[in-house]
Amino acid sequence: MFSKILENIQFHHIYKQKLRYYIKNEAKESRFRQLGFALITLALVVQLFALVFPPKSNAAPSPNDLITGGVNSKQQIVDDCNNDFHYVGLIYGWYGVSCKDIATASSVVVTLNSTDYNGSLWSVGHLPYGLPSETPQTVWGSTLYWRMLHNWDTNGSSNYTALKVTADNGHTYFILFSCGNLVSIGFPVPYTPPTPTPVPPQPKPAPCPYNSLITNKDPACRPCAASQSVSDAINCLTYSKLASNITQSIANANGTTAKAGDVISYTLTVKNSGKLAVSGYVVQESVADILDYADLQNVNGATYNAKTGILSWPSSKIPAQGSISKTFTTKIKNPIPKTAAGKDDPSGFNMVMTDVYGNTVNINLKADPGVVVVQAAKTLPNTGPGTNILFLFIVTTLAGYFYYRSKLLTREAVILDDLTNGGN
Repeated sequence: MFSKILENIQFHHIYKQKLRYYIKNEAKESRFRQLGFALITLALVVQLFALVFPPKSNAAPSPNDLITGGVNSKQQIVDDCNNDFHYVGLIYGWYGVSCKDIATASSVVVTLNSTDYNGSLWSVGHLPYGLPSETPQTVWGSTLYWRMLHNWDTNGSSNYTALKVTADNGHTYFILFSCGNLVSIGFPVPYTPPTPTPVPPQPKPAPCPYNSLITNKDPACRPCAASQSVSDAINCLTYSKLASNITQSIANANGTTAKAGDVISYTLTVKNSGKLAVSGYVVQESVADILDYADLQNVNGATYNAKTGILSWPSSKIPAQGSISKTFTTKIKNPIPKTAAGKDDPSGFNMVMTDVYGNTVNINLKADPGVVVVQAAKTLPNTGPGTNILFLFIVTTLAGYFYYRSKLLTREAVILDDLTNGGN
């Protein structure tokens, strides 16, 4: 249109009128494009701000985490340790990792691969999942579960952001940012503090309470071979579990197949093989996998925590060379639900009730083919600010181009109008 006006303006007065009309339209269009360009530019700024300062994830944390929801920095680990957030300071200290060790300049943030150190990395958490090599360990009266870090891999090795820390005994540990869980090179052992400066020897040292032929200062004076000190009775404990199918009269149901409506009784046994009693011991059991397929019937005095899926019985004393047992019963759901196991939950909905307490008990299930339990997606499509930055940049560039092009055409038309009409 503008080219046609230029070709005919000196011969036809009507094109001079069209030029005035053209100038008005171009001015309106320029203002409209200016507004669009400003709005798109604002959207780009908002997206850039969201990329630089991403919101903290509000995804539901896993009860397996030592630090629920994970951390974003080394300082957050230091703060959580000093505040003993969810007893994480006590747990780290059990393995010789003090809050001071974490805060020191020698602890650095690294990228840890699940196959590093020849695949000898172990990770710990609150819950059992029945993974290969999973091993329970009692820490301050509660049970934690160690397993090989690469057991969590689903498609090749995995990378983790972690804080590398040297413990008081010189052992290297890693603290994962995603969950606060501790990772050890090789299977960890509880930390034994250095022996304090001994007092001057007494004329008659006290005899060892477990062997009168040696004194209580002798390194051999321990409740059992696994003990770390004269008073360490916790490491003398061993754990076992037995499941019985009451409905089918099967005394040992491990490896058998249960039916809908069957009543299963579980017996947890803690045996003290040492020569020293353990006081105030709390038996805890995770029933999360069991409750995918069954309902609790009788917990025999235990308390059930719905958030963590853990049964806890009141503290009790385990005598030397003695044992205690706790029982609970469940009833298989009718009908039995089924769905495929999720890649983020290798123990979930695989039609096997798996439970670990010293030994692993697996009870197979046969689901009703008409019942399907749908698992909610654990991850959402990636629609964060990083995905939209390139698109908004291109749109902003195009909007800016058309805005300034329209502005330039308007200026050219005004100049032409001034030349042909003497500025009137």
